[in-house]
Amino acid sequence: MTRKTLVTGGCGFVGRHLVAQLVERGKEVVVLDPGAADPAWEGFADKVTHLRASITDRQAVQAAVAECDPVFHLAAIAHLWASDPAQFHRVNMEGTRILLDVVRAEDDTPKLIATSTEVILRGFNMSTDKPLTESEPPPSIDDLAGPYSRSKFEADRLVRDYAADGGDVVSLYPTVPIGPGDVNMTAPTAMLEMFLKKPPPAYLPVTLDLVPVGAVARAHILAAEKARAGARYLISGSPYRFEDLMAAATKKTGLKMPNAKVPYRIALMSGYLGEALAKITGKAPAATREGVRLAKYSWRMEASHARDDLGWEVTRSDCDQALEEAFGWLLERGKQMGAGK
Repeated sequence: MTRKTLVTGGCGFVGRHLVAQLVERGKEVVVLDPGAADPAWEGFADKVTHLRASITDRQAVQAAVAECDPVFHLAAIAHLWASDPAQFHRVNMEGTRILLDVVRAEDDTPKLIATSTEVILRGFNMSTDKPLTESEPPPSIDDLAGPYSRSKFEADRLVRDYAADGGDVVSLYPTVPIGPGDVNMTAPTAMLEMFLKKPPPAYLPVTLDLVPVGAVARAHILAAEKARAGARYLISGSPYRFEDLMAAATKKTGLKMPNAKVPYRIALMSGYLGEALAKITGKAPAATREGVRLAKYSWRMEASHARDDLGWEVTRSDCDQALEEAFGWLLERGKQMGAGK
């Protein structure tokens, strides 16, 4: 009997694009996610089963894994702030532990594709001209930028241990996914929306490596089809300076962007103050300590292993198109929200 494909975190940004691409390839997909379903799934309801449960729900994970192979593990808190920081550890690390326990217990062990992040490959305080690859020696957990980064580092360590024990697992480390459909408004999309609505008075100079979200989803599928057990891949796109992003936003809206630059220490202080205020208001801060720390240094990325092993590659024009689609989606979303008032 042909088994279905499991996507944990299928209601997230990359997850929704992955589910869509899997269905386009004729796969039957099980989504394990407590979030709201993608309205697009109504068009292929016979192909997608949505289990509204958390990755921390062991019984739900067992039920999902039992009928699926491969398993794409994307479930995580992907934001840089939470009212209860312990949530990062509980969902990102303990959720991964539960999934690995369940996968190990299966008689017919499924192939696992685990999604991590490039921010755990180096300590945030490390400045170097050496390109970042997935082959970096693991940094100390104390060198990571905050609770999100540390929880993803701990989850990745569990996955590496599983691979070392002979587990059939492939790890992916995407940079900054960009494109349409980020309904959960992760930090990069929220930043783009800020440019479109109310540009900040000043900015912290930084370079971000943007990668089209659809290409990240495609990398997952290629990893399931082609990658050997234990393989690890950095999934990167193209570098964009903050000035590049602001210029693109100005082209879209005509809004004037800031010229003033904020020193790193001032930006970090703003992160501290923003988080302190968030504890009182319960509203997520515009800047977090972890986000500022991650922006301290810009690194060059090297994704040649994904290109050579998987045949995966993106161009600068692909990234430009994804950025254009992200801005277009945000503008349309703003119109719809305004019309709904």
